[in-house]
Amino acid sequence: MASSVAKKIWHDLAERKGRSAITILGMCIGFWGVGSAAVAWLVLSNDLASNFQQTNPPAIAMTLNGQGVIDVSRIGAVEGAQNIENRPQLSGRAQYAPDRWLKLVLWVVEDFTDMRVGTVFPVNAALPPPPGTIVVERDGPPIANFLKRREQSGSVGHERSVVDPDRPFVRFEDAPIPIQLAGGIDIAAEISGTVFDPRQAPSRMEMAIYAYATRDTVEQWGAAIADRLLVTPAPGYEDEASIHATAARLEARLAEIGFTAVETSYPSHTKHVHQFQMNSILWLISGVGMLALLMCAVLVVNLISGVLTPQVRQIGVLKAIGASARQITMMYATAMAVTGIISASIALPFAIRSGFAVSGKLAAMLNFDVLTQALPLSACIGFVFAASLFPVIAALPTVCRWSRVPVTDALRHSGANPEQDNSPPIDRITTLLPITFRIGLRNAFRKPQRTLMTAASLGLGVLVFMIAMNTRTSLLHTAEMEENARRFDVLIGFEEPIAASQVSWMSAFSIVERAETWRVERAAMLSAAAPQQDTFRLFRVPDNSDMMKPNVLAGRWLEDGMPYGVVINHRLRLERPELGLGAALRLEVNGQEFETTVIGVIKEFGPASLYIRDAEYRELTNDPDRRINAGFVRLKEPTEINLAALTALLESHFELAQVRVRGLQSGKIASRVIRGHLDSIVTTLLVLALLVLSVSALGMTSAVSTSIVERGRELAILRAIGGTPLAIRRILSSEAIAIALIGWASALLLSAAVSGLVTDFFGEALVEYPFDFRFSPLGVVSSFGIAVLLAMLASNTPARLASRQSVRAAMQSSS
Repeated sequence: MASSVAKKIWHDLAERKGRSAITILGMCIGFWGVGSAAVAWLVLSNDLASNFQQTNPPAIAMTLNGQGVIDVSRIGAVEGAQNIENRPQLSGRAQYAPDRWLKLVLWVVEDFTDMRVGTVFPVNAALPPPPGTIVVERDGPPIANFLKRREQSGSVGHERSVVDPDRPFVRFEDAPIPIQLAGGIDIAAEISGTVFDPRQAPSRMEMAIYAYATRDTVEQWGAAIADRLLVTPAPGYEDEASIHATAARLEARLAEIGFTAVETSYPSHTKHVHQFQMNSILWLISGVGMLALLMCAVLVVNLISGVLTPQVRQIGVLKAIGASARQITMMYATAMAVTGIISASIALPFAIRSGFAVSGKLAAMLNFDVLTQALPLSACIGFVFAASLFPVIAALPTVCRWSRVPVTDALRHSGANPEQDNSPPIDRITTLLPITFRIGLRNAFRKPQRTLMTAASLGLGVLVFMIAMNTRTSLLHTAEMEENARRFDVLIGFEEPIAASQVSWMSAFSIVERAETWRVERAAMLSAAAPQQDTFRLFRVPDNSDMMKPNVLAGRWLEDGMPYGVVINHRLRLERPELGLGAALRLEVNGQEFETTVIGVIKEFGPASLYIRDAEYRELTNDPDRRINAGFVRLKEPTEINLAALTALLESHFELAQVRVRGLQSGKIASRVIRGHLDSIVTTLLVLALLVLSVSALGMTSAVSTSIVERGRELAILRAIGGTPLAIRRILSSEAIAIALIGWASALLLSAAVSGLVTDFFGEALVEYPFDFRFSPLGVVSSFGIAVLLAMLASNTPARLASRQSVRAAMQSSS
């Protein structure tokens, strides 16, 4: 008996090689997508956390202002604190090419051999580094070398960087690098090696170099060192409230020994700073993989329908001689399970490889190591087992329906029943269309359930494509809006306040249209509801400034002749929801307190910030200090070449004027970050859309093939009464196009709402900035063309085979 069942299963699948192959191929694609995401989740969810936790990340970072160097042993035991270590942090910039700098964050390590908090791991460095040298985080040199090669080759924008062969390239880490530290410290430091610090945000994302040195080395340079304590929480004190209470107890203990905490921050000690970004990409891959897999249900249903339709009479005979509905169901369900096992066995090796490839790419992007080298055997077995159940579950309703059909109905079955055709309304709607197209539309609605399933399958693919196009349009629009809001090309931060006259020459260059000088402060917001007084950037805007034309969300921007008040950005509004229009605000800047009112909210890329007119600030605080610490420069022609020339001019003239610069930053940095994420986002979405559309095309091919099987006798009659092969192909193509148009229209209706959610999600997940949604007209036109093209391609082969089949063979195959 078992042998007979096995032979029948093999015969059913082998007899319909084309549809069986299409179904297996579609499920392979779906299993591959889901399996890749599952492997990446399995690898990365553990490995990123393991990389991060092995550094013993701090939950409290407290900068001190006291007498001399603190001896941590004097602090003693503090309730809630497990480890306390002194890790001063200095800021500056490192030169990677002439007049080209990267932000530098330098940590002073008291004892490299006993790092209990914020541990770093040697890659090719001896720890502690030799006196006078530094070690850098491993992700820094690659980005510095990339920028250096591009600079040396003279390439701009996205042009390829080609180094002049006559000019030898010296790697960033192979020569002493010029460093400027706060306080007027200029040195040339040698890099003695690289270390791995998975706690930090990747250098390539932050465009920064992370460096580590001993206290003796930094003191030898003459840099001022402010002690900074890093604290890990003790077990049982790891929630937010306990961590803040621990910080308060530590501040009290420091006060007892003569030290004052001037700034306290609370970095996450449980997850990496970019954990959410990684999860977002994995959720995207998983979601589209699941879509592709669900769409394979259409293939399975079409395959089992193609197998069962010609065998309904056989089922009637089997039931007449004693076979039960359960036995018949098990026979066909076993056939579907075999297709699932075959598909999973084929897809599994590819899923493992691509899953580890995705893991490697994300690990490199976030700068951590992949620790998992192989999957457990149980995971592979579980994958194959789950995959074998998928086609069984998808086919079960169809199998159960036919296995329970009465014997008399089964014996009378003859395929599609024209009498059940509900086509008159369709015929009335399409009276002006050619007869072949009307017949195709009527046939499409003959099996509404299958038509809707196939249309939904194609619609999902088109929807993913539309999401990609709408996201692209939204990102480009957001970048353009950000560029229009920031009407400057270079932002200069000075190391200390200076007289504006010292840099008045910035507007004298022929390529410069306008230059302005501002003052940027740190302001504490005083509120009884928020005892933890976080500080925010406060921009003092000079009179007649036109360097910003922000996107105003509520209220108004700062304008001359208008009532006084401050403007906040949306990030600050999110952090402090109580700050609506007209809200009273009490600020403390440089020890002086004043009150003002919120008059506007703007949308801005960057951290939480406030803006106030400089004249109002000086009036409220009676501050006679007119020095500035920031400059804004706008070019007449903002090209990459002019930007490079301006940077070189400013650097050289600042040196001549003996003005210390903390950093020069492109005014288009926000739009560049947005555009930088654009390529990876849209490329990922388009690849996933291609994956889903390929399954859609297979589903439509299978649906057309099943329809031909069910209507074999009908098509033979059409041929017998004079229907040409071309007419038959047009009828079947019209049916496929009708299904495609239904799917396209459904996707179009959903695309705006879904794309808006996806656009907001990516903005918050990747750059913490809500993108402005814009619908893509190009996406509408191109998706329509893709839907029709896929319908024609999917129906082409089955239609040709049906049109070439002889009338006699068609009548016999349907009998």
